[in-house]
Amino acid sequence: MRIEFQDCIKQGLLRKLVPSLEKARKGLKKARIFLAQAKRAFDVQAYDSCLLTCYQAVFLSAKAVLFKDGYREKSHACVARYIEEKYAKQGKIELKWIDLLDRYRDLRHDDEYNVFFFASKKDCDELIIFAAEFVEQMERIIE
Repeated sequence: MRIEFQDCIKQGLLRKLVPSLEKARKGLKKARIFLAQAKRAFDVQAYDSCLLTCYQAVFLSAKAVLFKDGYREKSHACVARYIEEKYAKQGKIELKWIDLLDRYRDLRHDDEYNVFFFASKKDCDELIIFAAEFVEQMERIIE
């Protein structure tokens, strides 16, 4: 069942804090590092590592937007709901980014918690492209 933005606020899964451009920029820097590591993992066919690291780059870049706006998260799903509510629904980014964020969050969950799931080259190839573009989208929002 999909959680909604208002539920994230009511349940304390998104909380206000002092906005910080400095924390946002540090989050983006870390996201770029994870993206580079994901590409290296892909090159040596370490697809599970690639998927997890790529998703981490995406998550950290989205979380950086929350820092800029003065929020912190307690839920990966609520990060997506925040970006959707504050940016996609306002026409600042396309809704496709949120759909893909949700898709890859689910894929990351399978990779991390399902012992029968193995990331494929195709999964990672698509995720690397998405992650690089998503991080760029978040950078534009922050800068």
